[in-house]
Amino acid sequence: MKRREFIKLAGLSALGLGLSSPKTARILFAGDTLLGGYHNGIYGTQDELVKILKKMEHPEEIFGELRNYFKKADLVWVNLEGPIVPESENLEKMLKKSFPLKQWERAGEILRKAGIHLVSLANNHIFDFAGEEGLKSTLELLETSFVGVGRGEEAYQGLIYNFNGMQLYLIALTDILDPYDMLATGDKLGVAGIPEKSSYHKSRTLALVKKNLKEAKADFKIAFLHWGPSSGSQIESRQKQIARILLEAGVDIIVGCHSHCKQPIVHYPKQGKIKKLVAYGMGNLVFGGKQGRQALSCAVEVELYKTSQERWLKYQVIDFIPNARGDFKPELIVK
Repeated sequence: MKRREFIKLAGLSALGLGLSSPKTARILFAGDTLLGGYHNGIYGTQDELVKILKKMEHPEEIFGELRNYFKKADLVWVNLEGPIVPESENLEKMLKKSFPLKQWERAGEILRKAGIHLVSLANNHIFDFAGEEGLKSTLELLETSFVGVGRGEEAYQGLIYNFNGMQLYLIALTDILDPYDMLATGDKLGVAGIPEKSSYHKSRTLALVKKNLKEAKADFKIAFLHWGPSSGSQIESRQKQIARILLEAGVDIIVGCHSHCKQPIVHYPKQGKIKKLVAYGMGNLVFGGKQGRQALSCAVEVELYKTSQERWLKYQVIDFIPNARGDFKPELIVK
């Protein structure tokens, strides 16, 4: 499904619905998703998840009990960690890095059937198969909409989603560039990235993002970030700096991943109706390649509310352990 088709279909869902007070929308966010494995000459090929998916009559069931939350949401948005590439492709084209990632060729179909509507492609692994070639393959094989990539400034343009009289503006960015030339510049197909590692207030790409945010007409503005450390629950100072810039620029919700485990979640104000939310790291969703028990992760379910006078949100955190039993299905933590 192409970007314009997604916008059109989302808008049609609002037709024929009576006005309500308040208007509402429900979004489910989840983190790094790899329906594949590692593929390189250093550590070998680790595609145990693909072997499991091939044996499943309905491979979309790999998301386990989280699908119950998917079904209740108006929008399900995850990070797709790595390119979708046909199995017939030559693995010699994989980037020479420690852990190059590749999705199974049916990943797009599985995402759609599972009830996932939107993926962020702004991450440090989307160029792992032959750079732009792998990204082009991903766009051809995806069966959901996407955000966070494009040619030049197009990559930084947000996606408009309409539901029940509520308009959302959605963007995705990565603070991790590997390789560096994956950045969308000029007319180059690439990711929406932040190349600076300090003085973010002087960032040219963030200046473009702030301009787009200012011009966007939306009830809620949401950013999906790939940022922070490669592992661990501690927030880095640069995450806080970028979050502050985006919040001041009008973003209402920031969700993130990259550390492969849950990081702190904060909301503002601390008392009363919540207006701003930052989930610094959600960890993994379903993540192939890593065989052992994966770290505590979460999905974040957000309810948006709008009246003619105000906007606010409510949220709940759904904790789980990815691959807790070795079958890659997330296991919910009962509280």
